[in-house]
Amino acid sequence: MKQIHDLQEHIQEKDRQLIELQEQHRVAQETLMYKDEQLREAQTWINRVVRLMFSNQQQTSHCRLDCGNVQSSITSSRWVSRDRFISNLVFS
Repeated sequence: MKQIHDLQEHIQEKDRQLIELQEQHRVAQETLMYKDEQLREAQTWINRVVRLMFSNQQQTSHCRLDCGNVQSSITSSRWVSRDRFISNLVFS
């Protein structure tokens, strides 16, 4: 009779351990899903930042080209103005 009682206690202890392990597993699964969601959000944010940086880099490159063109235009305008000034001095 004592052995049966001991076995029943042992089975009950194993059942408690199983329930505890199942709860730990459930918590671990929920944590894993939460971390996965955080990782997806972080990846989305990083992708958005990379796209913005690439876009800004392209705009900066275009601006440099445009600024270079404007600088060339200003330089050309100065040469034309200088030539006109000299022509007016010489031929006036």
